[in-house]
Amino acid sequence: MVSKIVFTKYLTLHNSHFPVCTFHCSSIWDSINRSSTSYNSLCNRRDAASALSSSFCGSILVDLSRRGLHSVPQLVYKGPEENVAEDPTPRADDHVITVPVHLKNRLERKMIKESTRGHQRMKIVEKSRAGNSSKAIINCKLPIFNYYLGQSYARGEEIPLASKNWHHRKAAGDWFRIKPVVKPAAFGFSTTVKDTTFEDLGIKAEIVTRLHDNKALKPTLVQELAIPQIMKGSHNLITAETGCGKTLAYMIPLIQQILVEKKRRLRRGANQPLAIILVPSHELASQIFYVATKLSYGLGVNVKLLQHGNLGSKIATPASDVIDLLISTIHVVSTLKSAGVYGINKVHHVVLDEADTLLDDSFSPDVINFLRSFNFYPGQHHVTQLSLVSATLPKTVESTVAELVPEESMNRISTPNIHCVMSHVPQNFLRLRKSQKPEKLLEIVKIDLETENPLIIFCNTTKTCDWLRIMLTDNNIPCIAVHGETRPMHRKGLMDKYQNGNVNIMICTDLGSRGINTIRTRHVLNYDFPMFTADYIHRCGRTGRVGSTGKCKVTNFIARRFEFQVVQEIERSVRQDVSLSKVDANIKRLLNARYGMHKPITGNDDDEDDDE
Repeated sequence: MVSKIVFTKYLTLHNSHFPVCTFHCSSIWDSINRSSTSYNSLCNRRDAASALSSSFCGSILVDLSRRGLHSVPQLVYKGPEENVAEDPTPRADDHVITVPVHLKNRLERKMIKESTRGHQRMKIVEKSRAGNSSKAIINCKLPIFNYYLGQSYARGEEIPLASKNWHHRKAAGDWFRIKPVVKPAAFGFSTTVKDTTFEDLGIKAEIVTRLHDNKALKPTLVQELAIPQIMKGSHNLITAETGCGKTLAYMIPLIQQILVEKKRRLRRGANQPLAIILVPSHELASQIFYVATKLSYGLGVNVKLLQHGNLGSKIATPASDVIDLLISTIHVVSTLKSAGVYGINKVHHVVLDEADTLLDDSFSPDVINFLRSFNFYPGQHHVTQLSLVSATLPKTVESTVAELVPEESMNRISTPNIHCVMSHVPQNFLRLRKSQKPEKLLEIVKIDLETENPLIIFCNTTKTCDWLRIMLTDNNIPCIAVHGETRPMHRKGLMDKYQNGNVNIMICTDLGSRGINTIRTRHVLNYDFPMFTADYIHRCGRTGRVGSTGKCKVTNFIARRFEFQVVQEIERSVRQDVSLSKVDANIKRLLNARYGMHKPITGNDDDEDDDE
């Protein structure tokens, strides 16, 4: 072992004196001991100076740099006539190493430079992650949780959520607001530099005239993408944001296909449609019938709406009509088809509107059995075209229809921002106690009455719908309640009242959230927050639709435990600028997993925590 290394007086390099520095540094002594033999032999040689300058000093600097020794405990300059032994400061346990001054200075300059660059780089990164503080996307009661345009988070960093502690009772009164930023691309009217028209998409002049008469002057993005593909006759899976014109996206080419088929003058009997549109609810069927009737007016296309009720008389005394387009719910059309009232051997196109609901476990068995009556495999005789349309796309859709439609023949059409929170409608999230909800509702409803804003109030159960209707009526506020226990014909009359403007406040369950075109609605209020993000997307889609006028907004009451988790998923998706999770889930299956097949949903298990 070498106890000490001393380079006395000076080093002679190329017949010149070279000043050296003496380092008193014990922290690197271990590395020197590992090569003690070579250093001893090096010190005993007459040419130690030149050997050291070429090898040893370089290795010492490298070792210093690797160990992070950017500074030394003690630095003493030794001139050419001074001796290390004459230094008054060294101690017995110090290990003295001398290196050239210029090498030390170069190392220090390098360290300072790298340190400065890293600091500047970190400041730039932190500034960029902070975003634009003048443009807030999420405003919170506590400004520390505000989220700004352009703000981002480091990988692995915990996302700060304003709703993180909302399960606590003391969080009552907290709130945050998602502000509108930009209108989604799906609501735009072209993806190309040149504005696309319906004529450019190959639509006949008579249909374009009907579109212009109904104030549809240019195709939206989903229409621009879907119409050419449907016209080709391929199977299509169409997904787009709520309220961006999906109905016309398939209705326009469907009407044109029917006109082409009718010109062929094929023999058809009564009650043999050329196309069928299946929907999950009678209200949506009535709405689509209205759109199809307006679009086909004067074109010679016969549209038939099958309403629920009196199925016995429809089977006993069926009407004999020439039908081109049949619109119905799955239960009615499958019943009448099984009874032989309607024939499907001439059907060329089947459309499933709100396909995510129709292929959910609630409807899927009936829908699949009905679709088995058609041939969807290309290359065979009389191939039927299939179009699936929805605002949300469950992962189970393609696997569900895989036995009927070959996967390679399914053409997928989607717009940006599907499964994302609406970016053009402000959304308020209010943390309330359950006892505070009725009072807050009255406060908001009275403001909307004064400003004449049409309002839809969503609840999770029919009992809550009826209770709110009674409460608002007792406060002299006119309103209607629509839910699954209302008779279909009475329900249609109530919906017409709201759509026509006779009543400005409608209370409903998720029955009114799927596909209903409520362009006059300016305010959606979730009195009961939805249990799943898919329902939240559909509920919010009742406002801010294509053709809507005035300022639209969404208000959410948050009071129960299961609601906190959904709110946190929504807030996290906005802060990370990603799509919502679990939108593609099977709703009925999730309900069964959470509550059991027959277990009712009660409020006892959903209260906020009692922790103080």
